Amino acid sequence: MFTEGIYEVIITKELKLALSKLEEGNFEVEKETLDVEEARKMLASYISYTTRKALSYIRDSEKKNDKRALLLQIQACNHIISKLSEILDEEEFNQLQLEEDGEILTSVYSKLNNVRSIKNDMPIRPVTPISESSLFTGSKSEPNMMNELK
Repeated sequence: MFTEGIYEVIITKELKLALSKLEEGNFEVEKETLDVEEARKMLASYISYTTRKALSYIRDSEKKNDKRALLLQIQACNHIISKLSEILDEEEFNQLQLEEDGEILTSVYSKLNNVRSIKNDMPIRPVTPISESSLFTGSKSEPNMMNELK
């Protein structure tokens, strides 16, 4: 059953079926065509949501074997990238496939004329991931903003 109110949701097959079951005389349903300029953002957001859900499902189904779960998640992502490459007929997208090692690049530093290479120090990394935006609210339970910037 739907909660009355305004929505901004892409209509999926599941949603369309649910809407068709609403009693026509009792509900007013408004729809509009997806704007071509907004489509990229909304569709990407929907694919991101769907992909996260699928990757969670894969992870949950392989709870006993972390390496296998990671490999299956990477393979699922590579399958999506392959499909995009086929649809667009662009070889460039195949270069975007993930390596099955499941590694993340965290730094690159020159060894020449660098104190770090002599001391063999690891680079200092912020507590909050640099790939995600963070809102600093000044709470005692979160990292200090000045320390993160340093």
